[in-house]
Amino acid sequence: MPEHTYTVGVRYHNPALLTAALTGRFVGRQWEDDANTLELGSFFVVDLFVSRTLAKWVEAFAAVENVLDE
Repeated sequence: MPEHTYTVGVRYHNPALLTAALTGRFVGRQWEDDANTLELGSFFVVDLFVSRTLAKWVEAFAAVENVLDE
């Protein structure tokens, strides 16, 4: 487990147009093994989600996780 993890997100919702969400997550350095000899380092992950209501019971969406390929 990393010592520090931070998450931030923004969301835009307009029922007549679309819903969009952008989430960023920072994960601090952590260790691969129980002896703390193989450090994995820290990284930042960005996720994107967009959806649009097509009918009362139908919604189309697209999501991309790890946009920055970290």
